[in-house]
Amino acid sequence: MRLANTKGGVLMKGKSLYAALLVAATPGMWGLSAAEAGTLDDIKARGELICGVLGNSEPFGYEDPGNRQVVGYEIDLCKDLAGTMDVTPTIKVIAPQARIPELQQGRVDLLAALISYTNERAEQVDFSNTYLVDSFRCMVKKDSGITGLDGLADKRISVQKGGLIEAALRSQFPNATVLSYDDVSERFVAFQQGKAAATCDRATLLRALQIRAKNEATTTILPEALNMMQKAGFAVRKGDKDFVDYLNQFLATYESSGKGQALFDRWVGASSNYDLSRDFKMGDDIASQ
Repeated sequence: MRLANTKGGVLMKGKSLYAALLVAATPGMWGLSAAEAGTLDDIKARGELICGVLGNSEPFGYEDPGNRQVVGYEIDLCKDLAGTMDVTPTIKVIAPQARIPELQQGRVDLLAALISYTNERAEQVDFSNTYLVDSFRCMVKKDSGITGLDGLADKRISVQKGGLIEAALRSQFPNATVLSYDDVSERFVAFQQGKAAATCDRATLLRALQIRAKNEATTTILPEALNMMQKAGFAVRKGDKDFVDYLNQFLATYESSGKGQALFDRWVGASSNYDLSRDFKMGDDIASQ
């Protein structure tokens, strides 16, 4: 993801674009009996899709301070997915470190919670194709004298607990002190109070923190990306191939219909405060390098 000026519309409403998907992407399409349909059958039987999401990761999933509702990129994606099944979406906020356990224990039907693909995670859950690609960067104070990542080599760095970035930073900066916090606000406050020289996360999340704190005059996001570019997709319970197939067709249709670009523009692109452009397509293979 890179900074650029983009043009685009707002997120379209309605189910008309999904008529073909709803008819085609049924268990029968994949040669599955009702007994084999797994999670898809359960969702349709109860009339509800339970999405596990993050609640503190603006603009992907966060609490709107105006109405206290959880909103964002992944929230709208879940709601549109539920629309193709003609069921009610239920949004369940979970902690980053509880994402996979909540899924494995059956408390949610899927994760739409900035869960990035890794070979290790793919042994625990199955992934759909990609719906988001993002780089990871670090924010520092302008008066810190740090102008590049090499300046973090022996510094204190705050991150959110439970993400891939914690281990990546320890590997990239073995002499740095990585401070992990349970909550985004806690690690950002630690950075603001000078307890850490930098805070690192997805580029879009750092930009959201910067905008919300109104501290663009005193902080800067370093231009270099960390040694990790992460692809996020839906995560489902291991072995649920029919559900993965459904999700992959949903994402392919979402992209080809123009709704993928509209969703991106609304939350991250031209219609948002971030004005970023995207260099990925929804439905791209999540495991490819």
